[in-house]
Amino acid sequence: MNFIFYCDYPPAGHDYYDARKPVVGWVSSDVRIDRMELAADGVVDRRVRLVPRTDVEKANRKRFRHHTGFESSVTVAEWLKGRDSLAVLLRLFSGEKAVGDIPLTLVSALARKQRKRDRLGPVLACPQCHAALVRLSDAFRCEPCGQTYSTTGNSVDFLTEEFKKTFSIAPTENVSAWGYDPKILDIIRRNPEGLFLDCGAGFRNQHYDNVINYEIVDYPSTDVLGVGERLPFADDSLDGVFSVAVLEHVKSPKDCAAEIERVLKPGGVLFCAAAFLQPVHAYPHHYFNMTSLGLESLFPNLEIKEREVPLSLHPMKAVTWLLQGYANGLSEPLKSRFLKMPVSELLALGGPERWHELPLVRDLAREKWFELANGTTILAVKK
Repeated sequence: MNFIFYCDYPPAGHDYYDARKPVVGWVSSDVRIDRMELAADGVVDRRVRLVPRTDVEKANRKRFRHHTGFESSVTVAEWLKGRDSLAVLLRLFSGEKAVGDIPLTLVSALARKQRKRDRLGPVLACPQCHAALVRLSDAFRCEPCGQTYSTTGNSVDFLTEEFKKTFSIAPTENVSAWGYDPKILDIIRRNPEGLFLDCGAGFRNQHYDNVINYEIVDYPSTDVLGVGERLPFADDSLDGVFSVAVLEHVKSPKDCAAEIERVLKPGGVLFCAAAFLQPVHAYPHHYFNMTSLGLESLFPNLEIKEREVPLSLHPMKAVTWLLQGYANGLSEPLKSRFLKMPVSELLALGGPERWHELPLVRDLAREKWFELANGTTILAVKK
C-alpha cells in the first residue's frame, strides 16, 4: 500500500502541549482504510475514531484516492503515563486485513519538568522577604512571613491574590509564544550546568533543563508562577535572566529591573528586549515603550556589553505594523484606498492643521487612535 501520514497532535517538534487531548492525524492512501488501532506498551486502542478530512482530500486527491482522519480514544497523557517519550504503532486495516503499520513517537517534557523542579529548591526564596523556603510535600513555606506557596500539578505558585491586586494581574486568553534569539540559545547551550530565568517566558514549545519558565499564566511549559516585580528567587542565585518583550507589559518596569539585578549572580548575564515603536499590544496590559537609552537606564548596576536591533525588531516591522493597524481601523472603501496609496502620497498628507478635512484621518476607528497614537494626554484632578 502506498500512503502518506501526518500526526496533527501532538505537534511535531513540540515538547509542551495539552496532554489531555487525544492523538490526532490523517492518512492518504491508495486503498480504503476502514479501521485503525493504536498500540503501545501492551495496550491497544481499538476505538480509534475515523473522521472525514476534506482539507486533506483537497490537498492530496491528485496522488491518492482515499483520505482518512483519525482520533484516538486515549489521551496523550494516558499513553505516556509520566514518561518522557513512548513509541506507538498505528495499524491500518482495509476490511479485516491489516494493510500497514505506522510507527510514531509521543514526546513530552512533563517528566523532565518535574525533575527540573528538584533543582529549584535551593534558589527559590520568599518573594516578599527573600528568606529561604522550607519545602513541604505539596508546597513551599516561608517561616518568617508565615506564607505558604503551593505546588500545583504544573507549577510552583507564587502568584498570590495580593500580588494580583497590587500589580493588576488579570486573567487572559492571550497566548504569548515566540522563539529564542540565537544569542539566548548560545547562552543556554554554553552553560548546561547553569540555571537561567526566562522572566515572562510565555508559552514555550521547547524544554531546556537549565531554564526556569516564569509566567503569570499557567501554560503547560510554565515552571513558576509569579510577578516580575517580586521574583521568588534568592539574591545572587541565577546565572542569567532573559526578559524579552516583557518590560512594556509590567506595571513597574523599574521594580522588575531591580529584581532582575538582585537575583543575578556576580558575572551573571542579562539578555533583555523591550518595545520602542510598537502599537499597543496587551497580554493582558501594555504600559510602557522605551528607547534603547531608556532600557539601559533601568539597569544601573549592570555593565552594558552590547546594543543591537535584531532583524526581528527592524524599523520595517514598526512601519508595517503601524500601516496594517491603520488600515484595519478604516471601513471600506477608505481601507482599499489607503492600501493603494503610494508612500509619497501618504507623506504628503500634511500636518494636523488640515487633518480634519481628510476622511482617511478623521474616520479612523476611535480605538485605533489609542492603539497607534503618536502620543496621548491625560487631564487629572488630585483627590
